[in-house]
Amino acid sequence: MVLFRRPRTSARRLLTIVVHQHSVSFCIAELAAHATAPSSLVLNDQAEARVGAWFETIEKLLQQYKRFLQPDMPVQLVLGLSLYQSVLIDRPQLPAEELASGLKFALRELVSLSPSQIIADYYELPAQPAGSDKINVVVADKKQLEPILNCLHDAKLELQGISVVELANARLVTDTVDPVMFLLQRAGEPIVVQIVSEEKLFLSRQVRGFEKLADYSTDELKMGALEPLSVEMQRSLDYFDSQLRQRPVATIQCALPFSPASEVHDALQQQLGLKVSGLAYPQWAQELAAGDFSDLAALGGTLLLLDALTQEAT
Repeated sequence: MVLFRRPRTSARRLLTIVVHQHSVSFCIAELAAHATAPSSLVLNDQAEARVGAWFETIEKLLQQYKRFLQPDMPVQLVLGLSLYQSVLIDRPQLPAEELASGLKFALRELVSLSPSQIIADYYELPAQPAGSDKINVVVADKKQLEPILNCLHDAKLELQGISVVELANARLVTDTVDPVMFLLQRAGEPIVVQIVSEEKLFLSRQVRGFEKLADYSTDELKMGALEPLSVEMQRSLDYFDSQLRQRPVATIQCALPFSPASEVHDALQQQLGLKVSGLAYPQWAQELAAGDFSDLAALGGTLLLLDALTQEAT
């Protein structure tokens, strides 16, 4: 379903494109002058895409919504789970300025791509176990990305950056005093468990085996169908406070692709002993939000884009 409203002609707009395995999300937000958050969404759409031909869908969306675009409009591209690999490795013994370019060779034995195919970058971890010095490396296939990047270049859009859903989703966990565990899922995909504290991502991992969570019956939930998931979540909680030596997580927020999800919330709350609730959409996105959280990465990507533009301006 397409959600849009009439934009204000004087407001600056930001475009976020998220490429999932079978779909593309397309989100345009308005940014008032000197704002630290988007003022509202102008457009929020998703379209089906053929695997490997995502650029075709992006081209169609750009053409369909060209009246919403602005010259040199800043764009954030976000890669879905199926388009990248995330690998935790020991920090290579390289100068900081050479680290990003040298990653493709450090990953030779860890990913299925050859060095010539790899596009890689990394992000730092806010905390690590004692004696550990690791970085989280994100790896994508150059052959998959090039048609997408060429498409954006041909449209004369300003690509501000490329990110991944684990960072984009975590960016939506804000205004929390205590650490939060974030449980999210796109329909048919693995569950992602994250821990966020002070708007920093400390932990992100996938838990497989629950791709059909929406189909669980009330009786199955009461009989403990979620206990294996609770065990994995508890392991992450233990790692966060004992190995990373952080304050314990106080609450769990969920973004699940079905409604109502209250029975799942209740089961997890009973098994883990922590308050569990649904994630609230940010105020600026509520009018055009999809409602099933399928647009989370697009909204989080918008905030990442705004962060980058703000940092660039200072």
